[in-house]
Amino acid sequence: YGVTNWLGTIENEDATIRGIRLRKKNILIGNENSLSKLFFTQERFNGWFIGEVFVFANLIPNARRDFFEQEDPQYPYFEKALKKHTIEELSKIPGKFSRARNTAKNIVKTIQELEDIKEEVDKGITSFARKQEIIKTLEDKEKHLQKNITEAVKINRAEISKGDGTKNHEVPQVGETVIAQAKETISALTRLKEEISTNTKTISTTLNASYSREEKKMFDNIIRVLENHCGKCISLVSLKQIIVDELNKKTNGGKRK
Repeated sequence: YGVTNWLGTIENEDATIRGIRLRKKNILIGNENSLSKLFFTQERFNGWFIGEVFVFANLIPNARRDFFEQEDPQYPYFEKALKKHTIEELSKIPGKFSRARNTAKNIVKTIQELEDIKEEVDKGITSFARKQEIIKTLEDKEKHLQKNITEAVKINRAEISKGDGTKNHEVPQVGETVIAQAKETISALTRLKEEISTNTKTISTTLNASYSREEKKMFDNIIRVLENHCGKCISLVSLKQIIVDELNKKTNGGKRK
C-alpha cells in the first residue's frame, strides 16, 4: 500500500478498487470487505486503503471462496501475522488523516470568517460595543488556531520505528500545510485586530455629505437597534449596504430622493 494525500474513505467511481484484498496463487479470495470485520479496529478503515495480501501459506479457501477455512491449523498463524499490520499499523492511520482533514477545514472556515469581518470593517462598524465584540471574536479564533497548530505539530511528527519493526505513520505533508496556513491566518488576524482597534470609521461615514450630522447619528442608532434585535435572524452586512446604497442615491440636481 502507499500513503497518499487522500483524506478519507475511497468512494464514488473509485469505490470498486478500495480495500485490502486477499489473493491465493493470484486468485482473488473474497472481496474488498473480506478483511474489514476481523482485521481492522473499525470495519470502515479498510475502505481507506487500496492493496492486496498474497497468501503463500498452504491455507485452503472455503467453498464460497470468500475466505479461508478457519479450522485449518495454519490459520491462527496467518491471522496473527496479518493483524500485526492491519490492526497495529494500518488501523492507526485513518484517525491521524481525519484529524489533519478536520484541522485543515477549521483553518479554511476561519479564513472565510475573517474575510466577512474584514468586509464589515471596510463598510464601517456601527458602535464601540460592536468593535469590542469583533475583537473578542478574533481573539477566540486566534486561540482556536493555536490549538490547530498544536494538533498539526503532533500529526507532523516524524515516523518513529518501533522495536517490532512497525511504524507510527504520520501525515507530514498535510501537517506542514496546516501549520503554514494557520500561522499565515494568525498573522492576518493580528493585523485585522490592530486595524479595528485604530479604526474610527462608522457605517454612517459611508453616507454622502448631503446628510447632516444628526441624520447620520440617527442612522447609526437605527443600525444598532437592528444589530441588537435582529443580528442572528438576517444578514445585516448585506442589509446595511443595501440601505447605504439606497440612501446615497441622488437626483441629477444633487438633492436626496
